[in-house]
Amino acid sequence: MPRALDHVPTIQVALGLKAGKLAPCISREELQSALYSIVGLERPADPTTESQIANARLRVDDAFDATLGTIGRTLETRLAEAIHPLTSFRDVDEGVEFGSLDSAMLVSRMKGR
Repeated sequence: MPRALDHVPTIQVALGLKAGKLAPCISREELQSALYSIVGLERPADPTTESQIANARLRVDDAFDATLGTIGRTLETRLAEAIHPLTSFRDVDEGVEFGSLDSAMLVSRMKGR
C-alpha cells in the first residue's frame, strides 16, 4: 500500500533507520551526496576556498546527522511533526525592532542637510 511521502515509519525503513519488509532504498552516502549537490558543494563556484567548502560540508553533515537522528528516534508518524521544518522566513526568530534614536536627524543626514 503506497504511503504519503511524509509517513515517518516508511521513511525510517527507506533510509535503513528501522528494519522493515523491504531493504533500504537509498544509502546514507547517496543521500549525503545529493545534499552536497543541492547545496552546491559538488561544483563550488570561484572564489570559494577549500576551507569554506570543508566548513560548509561540516555544517551540512551536522544538520544531516541531527535530522536523521531525529527521524530515527521519533514516534511521530508525520515528518513535519517530527522535524518541524522551516516553512517561512518569518519562522526563524522573533522579530527585532530597529531604528534611529532620532529619525528626524537621520532623514536630514540622508537629504544632505
